[in-house]
Amino acid sequence: MRILFVCTGNTCRSPMAEALFSGICPDEMVVFSRGIEVQAPSKASENAIFIMEEMAGLDISFHLSKQLTIADVDSADIIFCMTGFHKQFIDTAFPMAKEKTHILYEFAEGKNKDVSDPYGGDVSAYRHCAGELNRLTVKALYKLNCI
Repeated sequence: MRILFVCTGNTCRSPMAEALFSGICPDEMVVFSRGIEVQAPSKASENAIFIMEEMAGLDISFHLSKQLTIADVDSADIIFCMTGFHKQFIDTAFPMAKEKTHILYEFAEGKNKDVSDPYGGDVSAYRHCAGELNRLTVKALYKLNCI
């Protein structure tokens, strides 16, 4: 199974979700992340790198942001978006993926809610977002019957 996480710039939420999900998912799963507005490859934000190490002992310092492509969408079995806007973007740009595209909160907890965006925030904003993502990724794995 191929799991794709999508956010805006692919420097905060989606790489953190990718790392958290990868850390607990079965080995046969492929997990990757992309952004819908990536101008040029960038490293994960400093605070995202710090929080992933602090919270989960995960190293995302190697991450480089990537723009979402049709090949990414086609290859994914399920797509988790951080916000309703991201889902709407994918539904419009890639209508063939509508059935496999979900807002992470909605899939994991049945809530119409966006994952908080820590971009530009301090360490506490990243810590809050990482806590949300940790909870939601575990619940998503349970719903997928993977753990």
